[in-house]
Amino acid sequence: MQRLCVRVGVTVTALVPPGPAGPWPGPRTSSPMLATITSSTTGPDGTGYVTIRAARSGSATLTWGTQGMTAFTLQLDVAAHQVQ
Repeated sequence: MQRLCVRVGVTVTALVPPGPAGPWPGPRTSSPMLATITSSTTGPDGTGYVTIRAARSGSATLTWGTQGMTAFTLQLDVAAHQVQ
């Protein structure tokens, strides 16, 4: 699992390598109101490109993959003010 701390309003793009049988299913977020998925595309080589906007302060977990096989997990912590 990767962890990232950002300010409210920041946009993050994550790249997820292709799965063993092709592209992974789209990402899921534990808090759509906090971590808004603004776009999700797959490149010609199967790499996933996902753009997430930190909409509110708090924490959200974003997961790519199936229930039995997780490709990537991102813990997004969103702060209301400057992150040190």
